[in-house]
Amino acid sequence: MPIHAALSSVWLPLYGLLASYFLVVYFRYAEDFQYLLFGLLCAGMGFTCMASAYLYASTNYEEGVARQAWQLAFSIPVIPLALHFAMRVTCIELPRILRLSYGVHTLGFLATVSGLCFDSSVPLVKVITILGRKEHYFESAFTPVGQFALMAIVLTLGFMLVILMVAVNRGDSAVRPFLFAVGMLFPIIVHDVMIASGLVRFMYLAEHAAVVVIVAMAYSLMILLQNDSRDLKLLEAEHANAKELAAVGELAGRIAHEVRNPLATIYAALAAMRKRVPSDEQVEMLMEILQDELDRLKRIVADLLRFAQPVELQAEGTTVEELLQEAVVGAQHSLSDDIAVPEVELSVGDIGAVEILVDPQVMHQAMVHLIENALVASSGRGSVRITAWLDEDHGLRVEVEDDGEGMDETALAKAFEPFFTTRPKGTGLGLPIVRRLVSAHAGSVRLELANGGGILATVLLPNAVS
Repeated sequence: MPIHAALSSVWLPLYGLLASYFLVVYFRYAEDFQYLLFGLLCAGMGFTCMASAYLYASTNYEEGVARQAWQLAFSIPVIPLALHFAMRVTCIELPRILRLSYGVHTLGFLATVSGLCFDSSVPLVKVITILGRKEHYFESAFTPVGQFALMAIVLTLGFMLVILMVAVNRGDSAVRPFLFAVGMLFPIIVHDVMIASGLVRFMYLAEHAAVVVIVAMAYSLMILLQNDSRDLKLLEAEHANAKELAAVGELAGRIAHEVRNPLATIYAALAAMRKRVPSDEQVEMLMEILQDELDRLKRIVADLLRFAQPVELQAEGTTVEELLQEAVVGAQHSLSDDIAVPEVELSVGDIGAVEILVDPQVMHQAMVHLIENALVASSGRGSVRITAWLDEDHGLRVEVEDDGEGMDETALAKAFEPFFTTRPKGTGLGLPIVRRLVSAHAGSVRLELANGGGILATVLLPNAVS
């Protein structure tokens, strides 16, 4: 077997393996169209290599002409598939151009298999030397139709290169490996077209260089598939967690509704007892204990109802400073009398008058919960610092930092779980409520240890600035 034919046939198992792998991935797992396109692309390259090996092994002109037609016929479908794959990866949708590409190359394929691309009356016997050994190619000259088909291949690959460059230029770093691969392959395709046109006498290189390109692209796709799988598992876990929280919220709401009426009755009975029972120091102490526990139970019921009820937003314009100042006042008034109110430092810089589009009541509740936690933690230990600014994407970022004792890593990880609390009289629903209210605004909230040892709570509202 000629050396060039042997080299071309070596790549067949690799292309077959890659085509099988990505087709299985598409049909059984990912169902993302780009994996189907890449699988078909690998299959097309495999058939092209097989046809090339048969062409290079031809022993006479008749065999060479027939196999040359099949080599070009198998190569042509690869080109629009590659363009479609590039558009899919870069998310650049150009349907008209894509349809034009498929149409032109379909015509080229039909012209090739019908014999319109080659002039059999002009035989070309090419002699090249590979590793000191002379090899013969038996081909025929291209007709104008065949030259048009070759030009369509070059133009399509050039357009694909432009698409990848545009994607990289706009900051899509994941496309860089594809741009590098196609950029390396493009001059080799031009080189092979010049060989086919009789302008250059050398061995065809495209099927060999394409192996490097395809392997690089396959590696990038496998990394992408791995990331997609990880993201899917995270989404499934979040969905399962959301369903559990919804069930907990529904149960909590039912319990709160059942408890609220008896609780009101107990409050009324306690008030009546205080009026009728003679004044006695021990009785009064028991009454105070009962009153404190009833107040705590009332807070739990109120938090349960807030946690269970759906968040319905009524967006209005308000300023950053107004929202935060009212939240500070609300948090200070919500503290019990036995807690010393620490100093609050509010810093909004030059964005105090910036208007944000939120539901003022909902965000007020969220910020009151966060600031109240910070006030309780800093009581008798220091101050609370609240800072607001706009990030580089014009999202509103608010930080609430306290001087409390902080939390360990285990407590931080569980901080947003319902009913988890580190406060003796806490309900464990404050932070879960905060997360629900902030998430309803397409925002996020996180806790971390502050430099001073306390807790730093950060609220990000990316779409708040109107």
